[in-house]
Amino acid sequence: MGLFFKAPKIRGFEHKPIYWDPDKERREERLERVKQELGMTEEDNAYKPLIRRGTFREQRTTIPHQRRQSTVFRVLLIALALIALVYWFLRDV
Repeated sequence: MGLFFKAPKIRGFEHKPIYWDPDKERREERLERVKQELGMTEEDNAYKPLIRRGTFREQRTTIPHQRRQSTVFRVLLIALALIALVYWFLRDV
């Protein structure tokens, strides 16, 4: 098999950051540890989910009536076109 097919060379991944300051990173880590030891942690950075219960239902009810009507009209138009196409093909059989 090796004669006909050549196995592709595995490409490695090496990310080189544009700018990285290790001193600044160490300072920020040390500052965060000190804040945690003193009990000064910020609660604003806590995880807050974006999707709340009922948000999908709220968005569905906020769709304008005219937009819903145009969607229904489009579906009916496509259905009628498909029915006419099927009739046109089957009338010759």
